[in-house]
Amino acid sequence: MSVIQISRVQHRRGTSGELPDALADGEIGMTTDTGEVFIGAPNNPKVQGRHSYPYQNIKILTELDVQYGVRGDVYYHGALESAVSLANSEWIPLIGLFPSNTRDFAVFDFSLMKSDGTVKVLGEISACIHETDADQSVVNTTVKSSIGWNGDLSNAFKLTKLDNEGHTDSGLTWLAMKNTFGIQLTLCVSGRVWTTPSIS
Repeated sequence: MSVIQISRVQHRRGTSGELPDALADGEIGMTTDTGEVFIGAPNNPKVQGRHSYPYQNIKILTELDVQYGVRGDVYYHGALESAVSLANSEWIPLIGLFPSNTRDFAVFDFSLMKSDGTVKVLGEISACIHETDADQSVVNTTVKSSIGWNGDLSNAFKLTKLDNEGHTDSGLTWLAMKNTFGIQLTLCVSGRVWTTPSIS
């Protein structure tokens, strides 16, 4: 009589910030925060020695990649994320945007809504990302449209490696907002594009 044995295989997993420079050749790894899947390829000449995310790993497309595509060294993420910014608050990291090792340039759409759900501002944020210190990055805000809004957003946003719990080990660059407008606002971010040049 034959014996049937059922085994479970679990692949390597961790956050996107914990993705190693190279999974073992042929090893499969999954990011628990972004749902991405990679296979290690440290000997593949197309990714060998690559110092930018996802390093010496090849990304496997899944159903979660409908809004996440890779075009060379340019990455796009279209999912909507939101967070509440309390009235008259100092700098508070609200939304994790992209891997903290990203450098060069990023641009994304944003909106600000009042507590009653009315949209007050639609705009775009662009940033020249400093390679070693996100807090020193140049961040520019462009208001595309606004409804009854007189607030100055030129110094309302910055990038930081601090997460919303004050830690620096999340592996992400965060968008922080300084709300000096006297009202609670909900910040929504979507349509992120950033580059990670393949240079050391």
